[in-house]
Amino acid sequence: MDDYLVGVRLRPTAQADDYRVGDLELHVGDLVFVESGSETVMGEVRRPKREIPEMKKDRAYPRVVRLATDDEARAHHERREREERAIATCQRVARSRGLVMKVVDVEMHPVARRATVYFNAEERIDFRDLVRDLARATRRRSWTASARAAGSSAARRTCAASSRSR
Repeated sequence: MDDYLVGVRLRPTAQADDYRVGDLELHVGDLVFVESGSETVMGEVRRPKREIPEMKKDRAYPRVVRLATDDEARAHHERREREERAIATCQRVARSRGLVMKVVDVEMHPVARRATVYFNAEERIDFRDLVRDLARATRRRSWTASARAAGSSAARRTCAASSRSR
């Protein structure tokens, strides 16, 4: 079996990473499951199949496990549409509170019906009121937020606000 590399992007805002693929016939735009830590995750093929360079043949690349089924692909696209709507909602709520911040990404958990929203802001922000407004706007019962420094600047903050439906 010959091994090849394909570039797979796990999140729309992320760069494509190389994954080892065997005999699967993959094309740019295909949805696949890849090895990631202790689980398999879905990603999109962004770079076509190519041979592994001779100097990198001994490198341990994670593998493409399988192609996604039509049902899995449909669920993935529906979840991504919900994420895009959530980004717009979060931006609208932040603007209505007069907060100068950028919604970086939203990740909808496929099973647990929870969302994680990532914000960037140049100054310290009290997220408690924002989280309450997000809970009202999305009709979710509880939201939590935690901030951590992003990059080298202590003033730059990234917040992950998580919601969970009950």
